[in-house]
Amino acid sequence: MSSLVLALSLTLVVMVVVVWLVLFKETPETDPLSIMFNDDPNSMDKHQHVEYQDPNEVLEKGEYMEETNIYKLRLWSKQMPNRPALWYKNQSSQAKEYIPITFKEYNDHVQEVAKSLLALGIKRGETCCIMSGNNKEWNYLDLGCLTVNVICGGIYFSSSELQVLHLLNHSEAKMVVVEKKDHFEKVKRCISKLTDLQKVVFINESVLNECLKENPEPLLNASGIQVQLWSWSDFIKLGENITQDQVDEIFKSIKTNDVCTVIYTSGTTGAPKAVQLTYRAVTSATLAARTIAKYNETHPDFDIENHNNTYLSVLPLAHIAERLLTIYIPLRCGYQVYFAESIFTLLNDLQVVRPHIFFGVPRIYEKIKSGIETNLSKVNPIVRYLIQHCMKQVSKYNTLVAMGRSTSSLLDFRAKLIYKFIVGPLKRKIGFDRTRVFGVGSAPISKDVMIFFSGLDAMLINIYGSSESSAMGSSIRPRALHFDSVGVPMPGTEIKIDVDGEVLIKAPSTMVGYAKDEKSTKAAFTEDGFLRTGDLGILRNGFLKITGRKKDIIMTKNGKNVAPAYFESSLQHDIINGSLMIGDDKIFLSAIVSLEPTQLMKYVKDHHKEFGVENVDSLSDLTPERALNTYHNHPIIYKLVESLIKQVNSKVSDAEQVKKFKILSKSFSIDGGEFTATLKTKRHEILKKYEKEIDEIYSGVKE
Repeated sequence: MSSLVLALSLTLVVMVVVVWLVLFKETPETDPLSIMFNDDPNSMDKHQHVEYQDPNEVLEKGEYMEETNIYKLRLWSKQMPNRPALWYKNQSSQAKEYIPITFKEYNDHVQEVAKSLLALGIKRGETCCIMSGNNKEWNYLDLGCLTVNVICGGIYFSSSELQVLHLLNHSEAKMVVVEKKDHFEKVKRCISKLTDLQKVVFINESVLNECLKENPEPLLNASGIQVQLWSWSDFIKLGENITQDQVDEIFKSIKTNDVCTVIYTSGTTGAPKAVQLTYRAVTSATLAARTIAKYNETHPDFDIENHNNTYLSVLPLAHIAERLLTIYIPLRCGYQVYFAESIFTLLNDLQVVRPHIFFGVPRIYEKIKSGIETNLSKVNPIVRYLIQHCMKQVSKYNTLVAMGRSTSSLLDFRAKLIYKFIVGPLKRKIGFDRTRVFGVGSAPISKDVMIFFSGLDAMLINIYGSSESSAMGSSIRPRALHFDSVGVPMPGTEIKIDVDGEVLIKAPSTMVGYAKDEKSTKAAFTEDGFLRTGDLGILRNGFLKITGRKKDIIMTKNGKNVAPAYFESSLQHDIINGSLMIGDDKIFLSAIVSLEPTQLMKYVKDHHKEFGVENVDSLSDLTPERALNTYHNHPIIYKLVESLIKQVNSKVSDAEQVKKFKILSKSFSIDGGEFTATLKTKRHEILKKYEKEIDEIYSGVKE
């Protein structure tokens, strides 16, 4: 018996030693984070850079039409006519399964749209708009417009009636396409104030029939002309007598510098401006993005031009970044696009599609991170520690590989083992097991989020740009990795810092100007042709770090200039929906904090005893709205938010620390006007809306 106990004891000791060697023994590599986050510019690692093809080299070959995205669609429709290009959900089916559209069908639909636009008499350079979620008709309309040089203007479906009126009036749109009834209602209330609008086309015929029933009287525009309401099929039938030769004659005459689309800025400050992008700019952005995605150090077997690749389209197509990824880059590379049903079905759609390529704004990644951390908090502390340790090891391995550094055989083996048994299953549960390109942009993302996802074998490609630069500027990419930056300039892009700290960009993807706004266009460029981004930044060893917005800089009474971006992007928890730093002309900085109602409800139930509730069943009738109203200012929630703010404060100087804060009884939202459609914070609207709450923070304070 004693020999058996001894044998078992020895076996246990051997197992512990093996586990320690495999998972915990220090490997010889230097921790890459200690290199990348060193604030001393002289000691920052000089990263190896991959040489990329400059888009200018392609565009200067004199073969421009053969490089356009619409030309590539025609090419694919002949070379692989039966291969799926788009996938959409069958809404008439209870299962809502995905149905494919082949490249030939895709091209045929685009040509039909082009013919119908000609039949309507819409001329080159004129505009038609679309207000819709992401769907195949959005793609058809946009590419049909590109084919005959008609401008396609996207309207965010979250736009207010006033914004819809501004966009339709400013663009002088002859036609607008709508998807849902509430989209039409916004347009309908604007019709009598619009001079140019003549047609409203409904994507869903059932919505058209409902609107016709409720609006039997003719709808007259400001010119006294009746605005006709058509179904999508009626619109397509218009072009039956237009020949392909008529379409091709216009297509072949398109010039490099013709304006092909107008992107209305999301309007974080005032009325949206109309960014004019040329065929050259859009093609350049497409080429640059494709080149970046082709080099994938952490997944060298991945090929962006593999036609079996898939992409899940979820962000609004009115935004240039999503339009590139959903419409233009797929035509360059031939990958397949799935349309998510909505942002609210994203997690389910991810599990169904399991995309090879994914792009999200920071808030999407933050929500996924919070969800994982919430689930981890419920497991055994030892298991939780083990998982977190393993993720750190994967993060270390992936970061070194992405930097082009060598790794030890022990770290190689450890990373593969962890991926197989821990990280791999976790990614499969999310729907990221096939994903090889993780893009993020449109707003600042915390380095903590980027490090977290690197531990999930998901190296986020942080892309910096704006509508004015076709979403292209700089990016983190293989062998040019620095989590605390937005990477190095895109191929063909030059970046410099102005004397006042503003980031300046020159690239073939930049706009030609703002439509009907010479004053703003002139102000947007320097004398030597650089685009003024409005962002403040630092260039260090080729890496660009954004420190804030030029217009968002807070100046306290003490004369301290503070960029609020760091605080607002760093204050993270699953119950926090958003925050805003305040302090202009004040003696100290403060903040208002918005909570996420559903997560707050969940937090209260998970910690019910801390809130004085013995039995969680007694909270069965607690709704997200009631949770927000009842618990937003509860001492436990207040202390939680206070501790999170202290964590952020500990990383900045005293003058940059938030001294007081207030938790709001309302949650920031797109409909409430606090967020743009791309989930950017609308600072000026929030300051105005919550003026009373802000005044309460500073009441009684001696200036």
